[in-house]
Amino acid sequence: MAILRSVQFPTSRIFRFLSLATIAATVSLAGSIFSLTSSEWKVEGVPIAFWAWRNEAPRQRDVTDAVDKARARTLFLRAGQIDWQDGEIKRIRPVHGHLPTGIELHLVYNATRALLTKLDQADENVLATTIVKAFNQDIERARRERVHIAGLQLDIDMPTRLLGRYKKLLAATRKSLEPGIQLSITGLPAWMESSELKATLKEVNFWIPQFYGSELPERLDQMVPISSTDDITHFVKQARDLDENFYAGLAAYSWSTLYSASGSLISLRGDLDLATIAADSNLELVDQRRFGTTSTNEWRYTFRARTDGVTGGLIMRSGEHLVIDVPNSNSLQAAAKVVRELAGKRLKGICIFRLPSPDDPATLSVEQVGTALNDQEPAPRFNVRITRQRSSPGTWILELANVGTASVQAQTLNIDLQLTPGSIETVRSPSGTSVQTLCTDNDHLAPCSELRASVLRIRIPFLEPGQLTTTSIGLKADPPTTIPAALTLKTNADQTYEFTYQLVTDDGLTP
Repeated sequence: MAILRSVQFPTSRIFRFLSLATIAATVSLAGSIFSLTSSEWKVEGVPIAFWAWRNEAPRQRDVTDAVDKARARTLFLRAGQIDWQDGEIKRIRPVHGHLPTGIELHLVYNATRALLTKLDQADENVLATTIVKAFNQDIERARRERVHIAGLQLDIDMPTRLLGRYKKLLAATRKSLEPGIQLSITGLPAWMESSELKATLKEVNFWIPQFYGSELPERLDQMVPISSTDDITHFVKQARDLDENFYAGLAAYSWSTLYSASGSLISLRGDLDLATIAADSNLELVDQRRFGTTSTNEWRYTFRARTDGVTGGLIMRSGEHLVIDVPNSNSLQAAAKVVRELAGKRLKGICIFRLPSPDDPATLSVEQVGTALNDQEPAPRFNVRITRQRSSPGTWILELANVGTASVQAQTLNIDLQLTPGSIETVRSPSGTSVQTLCTDNDHLAPCSELRASVLRIRIPFLEPGQLTTTSIGLKADPPTTIPAALTLKTNADQTYEFTYQLVTDDGLTP
């Protein structure tokens, strides 16, 4: 995946004089033809695949969740990288851990930066031999683990001018593969402008053009999303017109770009999430907006470093800007709809980069992906509870978990707790979360001191689906058995919601 390397006729008319049997047969045939050549795919008819892009094999439960919640059938698993070292081509960073089961598995090998710079010098036969050798080693390992490997995929961002050489590499690779093994490649949108692409694709069973990350915003003032429906529409039409089997590669991840104080690109990261960035008190949110005007667009958040600091291992200097492009269920849903409407009969499915995992907050949750691919509207849902801290009886822990599929707009998520007036003693919240004590004044809430406050308002800057936040509240006396709570928010689709809860304090309770 280039962006992370730094990291389907009208039916015939039926004549009324035909016999009933002929009519039935004709209707049946016409229906079959329509199902094969209709211009739009049904939601449930599009096979779903994922790329898994780590050095460790994905956990079985993450694969099972993708199968159960997002209808996944196929997994493209990165099994290592092909590198150039001192004139020698070798495989490095083989995947670790048990290979997953219960899904069609293809092993993927991508090129390192070093190899990419030497592609015009590398011997295609030597490169093919190295790749197939690594693949055969991995097949033997898979057999020992009783895992079936369906195919080999190459992820080599070959310069468009070298597609002719790529054809030779693929031909040499195919000759050395066991019968029945599928050969595929990933692809860059720029390739579709080349007259050599079609001949190259004749050497593979299918390809997966990546309909995202085609342009990197090199300056702070450039509004370039990871993907957009306009770009996807253009790319899908190009891929369809090639009349070769393909999966549509769609994105479900964030990327973060760091810019100098003058606005020049410094670096790109694909593993930082919005909550981590927002929790850094050194980073000031200076701008938030959509990439475009519709509610299905990705969101762009810009932070400025107040002083020198480090966030998620990323070193920043005072005045530098960190921009994060955040997709959501709405943007992925719109992208998938474009694919279903325009891809045509050669579509093999949709492939999502990358496989969701609870420990990868920079990627949409599997529930968000499933909602989008099933063409369902994302919905907000939260679990709220309050429990006594055992080690400190006067301290209560408020937990708020986003268990829905809708993303929340920045600085719009508030929860109000109704407490006994004057009972609030201390409040400790995560960095970036603001706390306000309020009193009722003529049926309106107004700021007041802790000594008089009857409402505690907690504003959480960001809480993406799958994330949880906690706030510690010290009370002078035990609260009543139930605490009324009101939660308000605005989603990325500009929809406002309010939820009410009765938090039970004797057993921890529930909305």
